[in-house]
Amino acid sequence: MSKLTLPEHLAPLLSGEDYLDVVGLADPWVLPEGWMLQKQAAIAELFQDERIQTDRDWGTAWRQGTPYLAPVLFRYLIYLPGLVNVVAGPEALMGDHLVQPWRPKSYDLNEMSICYRSTDERLWPLALLKWLASDRDDPQARQDAIEISIQVLELFREVPAFQPRADALLGIFRRVLDDRFLLGVHRTSSMQSIDALWTDELLTPEEAALLPEIWGWETVFRVSLDGLKAVHEHLAETVSRTPALADVLAGAARFDEVPELPAVLRGAAGTELFTEIHDAFDRTKNSFDGPTWKGEVRSWLARGMVAGEIDSVRIWLHAATSITALVAEYPDLARYTYALPRSGYYDDVKSLFVPPRAVVSPLIEQLERRKAKQLAEREAAREAARELGQTEHAEPEVPVEKPERLRSRADGDEDAPDLEIPEVEIGDPQAELAELIGLDQVKEQVRRLVAEVKADQLRSAAGMPKSDRSRHMVFLGNPGTAKTTVARLLARIYAELGALANGHLIEVSRADLIGEFIGQTAPKVTAKFNQATGGVLFIDEAYSLVPADSFRDFGHEAVSTLLKLMEDHRDEVVVIVAGYPREMSRFLESNPGLASRFPKTIEFGDYADGELLSIFQLMADQAGFKLAPGFLDGVRAMLPSPRPETFGNGRFMRNLFEETISIQALRIVDLDNPAPDDVVTLVRADLPDQPPPDVPTSHGLYL
Repeated sequence: MSKLTLPEHLAPLLSGEDYLDVVGLADPWVLPEGWMLQKQAAIAELFQDERIQTDRDWGTAWRQGTPYLAPVLFRYLIYLPGLVNVVAGPEALMGDHLVQPWRPKSYDLNEMSICYRSTDERLWPLALLKWLASDRDDPQARQDAIEISIQVLELFREVPAFQPRADALLGIFRRVLDDRFLLGVHRTSSMQSIDALWTDELLTPEEAALLPEIWGWETVFRVSLDGLKAVHEHLAETVSRTPALADVLAGAARFDEVPELPAVLRGAAGTELFTEIHDAFDRTKNSFDGPTWKGEVRSWLARGMVAGEIDSVRIWLHAATSITALVAEYPDLARYTYALPRSGYYDDVKSLFVPPRAVVSPLIEQLERRKAKQLAEREAAREAARELGQTEHAEPEVPVEKPERLRSRADGDEDAPDLEIPEVEIGDPQAELAELIGLDQVKEQVRRLVAEVKADQLRSAAGMPKSDRSRHMVFLGNPGTAKTTVARLLARIYAELGALANGHLIEVSRADLIGEFIGQTAPKVTAKFNQATGGVLFIDEAYSLVPADSFRDFGHEAVSTLLKLMEDHRDEVVVIVAGYPREMSRFLESNPGLASRFPKTIEFGDYADGELLSIFQLMADQAGFKLAPGFLDGVRAMLPSPRPETFGNGRFMRNLFEETISIQALRIVDLDNPAPDDVVTLVRADLPDQPPPDVPTSHGLYL
């Protein structure tokens, strides 16, 4: 299996550079050169501020003479990303490294590649105010504490993972300084009154969403759980064998040996989800296997990354760590949650996305030697037989049993020819779809179709009744918008998921289905439907089956025959009808039962200029051509503006490409001894003077 490609915004994870990765809250951030030394110098200068100098016996935690601000600043470095946060990478302990010059030499700093931190200090942003107020309880010292806290926030807000919460706190502190009443409360009132002000009145809902701990533990639980539910539901749509959220939370509580689920979880989860969690928690009381459970969660997260959901996996890991830490540690956050496979996630990123070293297995070499020996022995035997005048006899062929053909009970079935079902190499159709240029809305619709199949399989495994959902669908769009390409990929995707037996596509038009005389149409429809068994029957320009105002046309017989076959064999064949939006609307209204047989409609929009140029570039690359500088500017000039109603999109680009290489052929054959570079390069002069006729073309991508 080829290695997965890490998204560009996550490239630092494998770069070997010094980076800080606050998992799920921001992209990994590479520290600018010299940044650490620069910030340590700024901290040293800040520590010289006379407003915070104080004598204190720090024991073994800090060097003697270190000001109050040191542990406060350290709190800001740890909890600015979030009350509970998962950090990874070479600078996972960035906060510890920044204050290391003020630690005693005996202070032990255990390096780690991934860890999480949490605090029970709900109002940790007020730490300096509390400390200075208790040390020198005068109004100016309290105001100084707010101003110095602002300096600390400004010093580190440039770190992407710190910025959202840092900006929220800066806004709050500055609002206090600018408001006479608020400043007066902070200068003269008791800390209990200040705590109440922050908890009940000072923050806006937007600020509380970023700093939920200030509003209280109930808010922290709710915000954390709401985020986890959203990302878990998203992953369930795309990742196979997704565990139920209630089972995950109950399993985490069991793993952390939580004696009882905290009551505050009920308010955050709601009665239904909390009941599910509590039932799962009780059900596993005497049968919970911690290592197996943790391994299954890790395997699920790895499947999510393989499915292209690494960003969602990272968000899930953050949200799940937050809620499991709260469940395990509430109310004093004194315990540690070991439940989730954080280190496993980090190891899996490397194993899934780091290309392996080029090593040839000795088993492969041994196999090759064995095969070579067998080949030599066979050749020697043949040579000996020839010398003895013997005749080699071919081994009798073993007949291959072909798949049983679908036989319809429609009229004329006995006369329907038995057409061959083509073989298909399934490959990785979902990856091929993802690589297609544009088509974002179409890709999202296909992702939903995949999720529906997987969900049906999960429900069936859980003992639920089999779904009666029809998979037939309508593709709406102009020519060349990749309708056929997507239909072909969708056939293979359904086969990959086990929803179809073979995964091939049979493309038909009116001429393939409509007979010239009475009695010919039904057998032709049945034959093509039979051929599509285990795959997709794709009817392009389906409205041509029933021309407007042609009630005596055999097309109505074709539609009636098709409807019965679709209903009788809905699990064996997927029928896709395609064409222009307006004409397809008329087609679906031509028969009372037609529209209801196609519950899903996917719309294919026209390509933008940039996407069409990318398609041309791809066609050239696949054919082995290079494009000269400025060539694509010439292609852009050939694109009609505004687009005609029936513009051919990918078909237009393929016709233009084929016309271009034809002109290039005339040019290079007239050259004396053309260089290889001349042969493989398309120049602007190879483009036709006028856009080529927008006529139907052969099969290919983006058609």
